[in-house]
Amino acid sequence: MREPDFDPFVSMLDDVAALLNHGKPLTAGYKSMFFRAVAKHPLDVVRNGFDAHVKDPQRGRFMPVPADILAQIGGSACADGRPGPEEAWATALRASDESATVVWTDEASRAWAIALPVLKNGDDIGARMAFKEAYVRLVEEARRARRQPVWTASLGFDPAMRDEALRDAQAAGLLSGPEVLALPSPAESFAALVSSPAIPDETREKLLALREMLARRIDGPNASDVERQRLAELKAETERKATEYLAAASHAGAQA
Repeated sequence: MREPDFDPFVSMLDDVAALLNHGKPLTAGYKSMFFRAVAKHPLDVVRNGFDAHVKDPQRGRFMPVPADILAQIGGSACADGRPGPEEAWATALRASDESATVVWTDEASRAWAIALPVLKNGDDIGARMAFKEAYVRLVEEARRARRQPVWTASLGFDPAMRDEALRDAQAAGLLSGPEVLALPSPAESFAALVSSPAIPDETREKLLALREMLARRIDGPNASDVERQRLAELKAETERKATEYLAAASHAGAQA
């Protein structure tokens, strides 16, 4: 809330006091302190907090203090479907496996990008702490802005794991049927990436050359089974990153 919201807030607080404070007037200092305590939230969110308080079968019998309203606001926000920090970390950690498909929120994806370099340096505890700190901050920002959670899929190169993860996400209501059907395969995403006019010609040529080289080496007569597997995974990783690049570009375009 901002300074112009003070008068509407006071009017709302007086109405609640008339209902629950037995007509006892509130001091100007009390009203100012209450306003400052909840001012980080928009006026309509605070109004919803008051409404939830007076409907609460236990707390609603008494005049609220700021902590009561903040608790109502926090309880409402936590019901938006976003996972808690520990659950989000457990989900994101699966993204370290290039074969795995991970369905996560925008906040978890962004927090993982912050934690991943720490994890790659061998600091598991530091990576977890960095992820949780970033995730909590991003979720709080999203809730203050009243943004609903956005779920996306980071596609791994294992088709069976990918299908299972997408089916589970669809069954849980995280991705709708049309969204699942619209998700391209890594190979399709790679083709879309190299055909995009936004990609410089030099970059396009290098990507195509890399893909062709990997394909030749995988199918070559001198490649061992282990080497073929390694190169197949490298090829799949290249295609997977193309998928994520296109998904990020699409998401940025939608926000613009």
